[in-house]
Amino acid sequence: MAAKSKPSFKRVFVVRTWIYIVFILCCLLWNPAIAEEKPLDWTKLFARDVVTEVIKTIDNIPGVKASFCVKSTPERIWSVLTGYSYFPKIYKGLKKADVRMSSNVGAEVEYVYLVNFLGIFNKELDYVISDQYSPSHRRIVWERVSGDLERIEGSWEIIDTQRDGTYLLEYCSYVKPPWYIPESLVQSKAMNKVKEMANAVRTWTERNGQ
Repeated sequence: MAAKSKPSFKRVFVVRTWIYIVFILCCLLWNPAIAEEKPLDWTKLFARDVVTEVIKTIDNIPGVKASFCVKSTPERIWSVLTGYSYFPKIYKGLKKADVRMSSNVGAEVEYVYLVNFLGIFNKELDYVISDQYSPSHRRIVWERVSGDLERIEGSWEIIDTQRDGTYLLEYCSYVKPPWYIPESLVQSKAMNKVKEMANAVRTWTERNGQ
């Protein structure tokens, strides 16, 4: 029996390009419904689930929200959320997190992320974020200063729960990409990644906080 010949590079490239074009068109047509804010499902949260939802800013910048519980202390959680040198070990795809400036009220950090689009090509995103700390409120707010992507902003918040030694983390992230990247593509990719990110943060905090 004759061996099957492998498809040529040109054919593979054409097929993948068409898949990407179709996916982009679907993203342009997809308009995820923004659900009304609902009470937290503590049963799921205490069962170690990551609860996610689609959100938007007041001026309609798309975003995602993740809520999850962590067994640790507020001080330990805070140290993880501001421990930039460990970020490449926690966040998948992050190649660099260089602190440009740091103080007790915030930090300015340059990030380089490697993003893959549908397995067709990789793109490095390089941008600088300014973090604003509010330790008394256990809250970190950030926004883009420069670099790739048109707008990036978000927050972390540490919230008490009814269980001793268990705290709720709420993560919100909003991204406005360049005009040539559909916002819905960025949002769908973020929704796919946010649970993985939340679990990574929880695992790192609990395993390294003992």
